[in-house]
Amino acid sequence: MSYLKHWGWVGLRSLMMAGLAWIAFPALGQDTLRGVVFEENAQGQLVPLVQAHVYWQSTSVGTVTGPLGAFAIPTVPQTKRLVVRYLGLAPDTLFIRDSKALRVILKPASGLAMVEVTEERASSFIQRAEALSTKILTEAELFKAACCNLSESFETNPSVEVSYTDAASGVKQIQLLGLSGSYVQMLRENMPTMRGLSTHTGLSLIPGTWIDEIQLTQGPGSVVNGFEAMSGQVNLEFKKPNLEEPLVLNGYLNQMGRSEVNAVFSHQINRHWTAAWLLHGNRMDGSPDVNKDGFLDLPTGFQANGLARFFYNNQQGLSAQLNLRRVRDQRQGGQPGYNHDLSPVEQPGVYGLSSRMDQGEVFGKLGYVFPAHRYRSIGLLWSVGLTDLANRYGWRNYSGRQESGYVQGIYQDILGSSRNRYRVGWNFMGDRIHEQVDTLALDWASNSVAWIIGWNGYPVVR
Repeated sequence: MSYLKHWGWVGLRSLMMAGLAWIAFPALGQDTLRGVVFEENAQGQLVPLVQAHVYWQSTSVGTVTGPLGAFAIPTVPQTKRLVVRYLGLAPDTLFIRDSKALRVILKPASGLAMVEVTEERASSFIQRAEALSTKILTEAELFKAACCNLSESFETNPSVEVSYTDAASGVKQIQLLGLSGSYVQMLRENMPTMRGLSTHTGLSLIPGTWIDEIQLTQGPGSVVNGFEAMSGQVNLEFKKPNLEEPLVLNGYLNQMGRSEVNAVFSHQINRHWTAAWLLHGNRMDGSPDVNKDGFLDLPTGFQANGLARFFYNNQQGLSAQLNLRRVRDQRQGGQPGYNHDLSPVEQPGVYGLSSRMDQGEVFGKLGYVFPAHRYRSIGLLWSVGLTDLANRYGWRNYSGRQESGYVQGIYQDILGSSRNRYRVGWNFMGDRIHEQVDTLALDWASNSVAWIIGWNGYPVVR
């Protein structure tokens, strides 16, 4: 229903508004209709509406309200219906019987019910908007395997070939474009990982339930994240704190004696800090010799794995994250009759192998996005890690220790427009490794410093 009242004694404020409307249009004659358009605010006060549209229905005669909300419109013989509209408020249609001044109050428009539009993303897709050929494998792609670690996550995807390095240890490697895993750069949250001593076994140390997304680049990748990729890059994005699912539990058991349990906890510490804890454990208790080749089909053993993630965001452009990871993996294989509690001297003619890996790492990020220029940012990425190996292959003993460090600083901006994006920065990567086979020892180290220049997504390195 319209809200319309002819002028009378409606208070001093309304009288003043009417007077202003009369003053605003002093030269108009008797065939002119005058009035003021208001809206009522949350405090119940009437506020004049500027630029409200006022017109006679089904005609081209109309006007807009002035700075004080006042209007004046000539009358027409065709119709007596006056329409008043204002963006965001419900329009009103008035039936005019005479030329007395009007006070029109528009009400808020009726709110529409929320409409939620959802789309189910494919489990794997190609980022066609990027210059590099990058394929994204989502969490849904990993669901195709009932139980998996990273080395088993690619078995359902034709882009990556998975093969065993040797049957006795059960270690797997991946191949891109026909080249082995050593030519594929592995990244964890856009930082190099699985290097040196963990190159061959690192895939089995990443549980599939931890993965949120896998970014797979075939061919030479961007050197913004490192320059070691020859046949491709694989970037792993771990799960982040998800307050909508504070607890996720997952378990698995099969007829060969393999069991797994996974847990992901998310928690809001305070207004700026959130955290997630990712836990994984697996055991292989029974590994029979199904193919009767005299060796266990899979090594027995266990793995305990944990990752703690802490995220900070001050809602003003500054963000950071801290991650702590610890893993222990122990395996035993060889012939079924081998006793690992005895030395090889006590059981000649029977072959056995054992491996133990302890790995710990701390990595994090620190970034700032300029609030006034969202396209401009500066970031720091860093990681430190320690890997210990103790293996025995028959009569031979092998041990290794690797200390690794990585730090990268990068600045991103645009030149002229968002079509011209560039990145500049630097990174340092260093490893110190000690290896020993029986009595033969070897110590070596590698360090690299790179300056990074990127333009429009086509980076080069100097």
